[in-house]
Amino acid sequence: MAYAATQLWLSRFSGGDGFYSYRTTLESLALWTPLLVLCWHEWTAKTSRRRVAFATLAVVSVDLHAFGAVINWTPSGMSLSPWRTYMPIDLAHHIGAALSAVWIAVGLAAVIASIVWTLRHPADPGDAEPIDDAAKVVVA
Repeated sequence: MAYAATQLWLSRFSGGDGFYSYRTTLESLALWTPLLVLCWHEWTAKTSRRRVAFATLAVVSVDLHAFGAVINWTPSGMSLSPWRTYMPIDLAHHIGAALSAVWIAVGLAAVIASIVWTLRHPADPGDAEPIDDAAKVVVA
Protein backbone atom coordinates (compact mmCIF):
# COMPACT_ATOMS: atom_id res chain seq x y z
CA MET A 1 0.00 0.00 0.00
CA ALA A 2 2.82 2.40 0.88
CA TYR A 3 4.51 1.73 -2.46
CA ALA A 4 1.26 2.35 -4.36
CA ALA A 5 0.67 5.60 -2.47
CA THR A 6 4.24 6.71 -3.17
CA GLN A 7 3.82 5.98 -6.89
CA LEU A 8 0.60 7.98 -7.00
CA TRP A 9 2.28 10.90 -5.27
CA LEU A 10 5.50 10.84 -7.33
CA SER A 11 4.03 10.09 -10.75
CA ARG A 12 1.99 13.13 -11.57
CA PHE A 13 -0.52 12.57 -14.35
CA SER A 14 0.30 14.57 -17.42
CA GLY A 15 -0.85 12.15 -20.07
CA GLY A 16 1.14 10.31 -22.69
CA ASP A 17 3.30 11.95 -25.30
CA GLY A 18 4.26 9.93 -28.33
CA PHE A 19 2.47 6.75 -27.26
CA TYR A 20 -1.08 5.61 -26.80
CA SER A 21 -2.60 5.44 -23.34
CA TYR A 22 -1.06 6.06 -19.97
CA ARG A 23 1.43 3.36 -19.03
CA THR A 24 2.25 4.09 -15.40
CA THR A 25 -1.06 2.55 -14.42
CA LEU A 26 0.36 -0.89 -15.22
CA GLU A 27 2.42 -0.82 -12.03
CA SER A 28 -0.64 0.02 -9.98
CA LEU A 29 -2.62 -2.74 -11.66
CA ALA A 30 0.09 -5.25 -10.76
CA LEU A 31 0.11 -4.01 -7.17
CA TRP A 32 -3.68 -4.28 -6.85
CA THR A 33 -3.91 -7.75 -8.42
CA PRO A 34 -4.27 -9.63 -5.09
CA LEU A 35 -7.12 -7.34 -4.07
CA LEU A 36 -8.77 -7.69 -7.49
CA VAL A 37 -8.58 -11.49 -7.25
CA LEU A 38 -10.18 -11.36 -3.81
CA CYS A 39 -12.92 -9.06 -5.14
CA TRP A 40 -13.57 -11.47 -8.01
CA HIS A 41 -13.84 -14.44 -5.71
CA GLU A 42 -15.93 -12.75 -3.00
CA TRP A 43 -18.24 -10.56 -5.09
CA THR A 44 -18.06 -10.72 -8.89
CA ALA A 45 -18.14 -14.51 -9.33
CA LYS A 46 -21.28 -14.87 -7.21
CA THR A 47 -23.83 -14.00 -9.89
CA SER A 48 -24.00 -14.33 -13.66
CA ARG A 49 -25.00 -10.66 -14.01
CA ARG A 50 -21.78 -9.52 -12.30
CA ARG A 51 -19.67 -11.93 -14.34
CA VAL A 52 -21.28 -10.72 -17.59
CA ALA A 53 -20.64 -7.08 -16.62
CA PHE A 54 -17.02 -7.91 -15.76
CA ALA A 55 -16.45 -9.80 -19.02
CA THR A 56 -18.02 -7.01 -21.07
CA LEU A 57 -15.93 -4.28 -19.45
CA ALA A 58 -12.75 -6.36 -19.77
CA VAL A 59 -13.33 -6.97 -23.49
CA VAL A 60 -14.13 -3.30 -24.15
CA SER A 61 -10.98 -2.24 -22.29
CA VAL A 62 -8.75 -4.64 -24.23
CA ASP A 63 -10.42 -3.62 -27.51
CA LEU A 64 -9.86 0.11 -26.88
CA HIS A 65 -6.22 -0.41 -25.95
CA ALA A 66 -5.63 -2.77 -28.88
CA PHE A 67 -7.16 -0.16 -31.20
CA GLY A 68 -4.60 2.42 -30.13
CA ALA A 69 -1.66 0.02 -29.85
CA VAL A 70 -2.17 -1.59 -33.26
CA ILE A 71 -2.79 1.67 -35.12
CA ASN A 72 0.13 3.29 -33.24
CA TRP A 73 -0.46 6.83 -34.43
CA THR A 74 -0.21 10.07 -32.54
CA PRO A 75 -1.00 13.38 -34.19
CA SER A 76 2.13 15.46 -34.71
CA GLY A 77 2.51 19.18 -34.24
CA MET A 78 -0.34 19.41 -31.79
CA SER A 79 -0.24 20.18 -28.12
CA LEU A 80 -2.48 17.48 -26.70
CA SER A 81 -4.04 17.83 -23.30
CA PRO A 82 -4.82 14.49 -21.66
CA TRP A 83 -7.85 16.15 -20.07
CA ARG A 84 -9.36 17.36 -23.36
CA THR A 85 -8.20 14.82 -25.96
CA TYR A 86 -9.73 11.39 -26.37
CA MET A 87 -7.37 9.48 -28.64
CA PRO A 88 -9.76 6.77 -29.91
CA ILE A 89 -11.80 9.44 -31.68
CA ASP A 90 -8.67 10.95 -33.27
CA LEU A 91 -7.54 7.46 -34.32
CA ALA A 92 -10.94 6.70 -35.84
CA HIS A 93 -10.74 9.90 -37.91
CA HIS A 94 -7.18 9.01 -38.95
CA ILE A 95 -7.97 5.48 -40.25
CA GLY A 96 -11.36 6.34 -41.75
CA ALA A 97 -14.92 5.18 -41.33
CA ALA A 98 -14.54 1.74 -42.96
CA LEU A 99 -11.69 0.52 -40.74
CA SER A 100 -13.29 2.11 -37.68
CA ALA A 101 -16.49 0.19 -38.44
CA VAL A 102 -14.47 -3.04 -38.66
CA TRP A 103 -12.89 -2.35 -35.24
CA ILE A 104 -16.32 -1.65 -33.75
CA ALA A 105 -17.81 -4.79 -35.32
CA VAL A 106 -14.95 -6.96 -34.03
CA GLY A 107 -15.31 -5.37 -30.58
CA LEU A 108 -19.06 -6.03 -30.52
CA ALA A 109 -18.54 -9.63 -31.66
CA ALA A 110 -15.98 -10.11 -28.87
CA VAL A 111 -18.41 -8.64 -26.30
CA ILE A 112 -21.21 -10.93 -27.49
CA ALA A 113 -18.89 -13.95 -27.46
CA SER A 114 -17.73 -13.14 -23.92
CA ILE A 115 -21.34 -12.80 -22.73
CA VAL A 116 -22.36 -16.10 -24.32
CA TRP A 117 -19.29 -17.86 -22.91
CA THR A 118 -19.87 -16.39 -19.43
CA LEU A 119 -23.51 -17.47 -19.38
CA ARG A 120 -22.69 -20.99 -20.59
CA HIS A 121 -19.99 -21.51 -17.96
CA PRO A 122 -21.43 -21.04 -14.48
CA ALA A 123 -19.24 -20.00 -11.59
CA ASP A 124 -17.06 -22.64 -9.96
CA PRO A 125 -18.81 -24.48 -7.12
CA GLY A 126 -16.08 -23.19 -4.80
CA ASP A 127 -17.24 -19.64 -5.52
CA ALA A 128 -20.79 -20.30 -4.32
CA GLU A 129 -22.12 -18.65 -1.22
CA PRO A 130 -21.24 -20.62 1.91
CA ILE A 131 -24.16 -22.31 3.65
CA ASP A 132 -24.73 -21.16 7.20
CA ASP A 133 -24.21 -24.05 9.65
CA ALA A 134 -27.46 -23.20 11.47
CA ALA A 135 -29.41 -23.61 8.22
CA LYS A 136 -28.07 -27.08 7.47
CA VAL A 137 -30.46 -29.95 7.96
CA VAL A 138 -28.78 -33.08 9.16
CA VAL A 139 -30.53 -36.25 8.22
CA ALA A 140 -29.61 -39.14 10.51
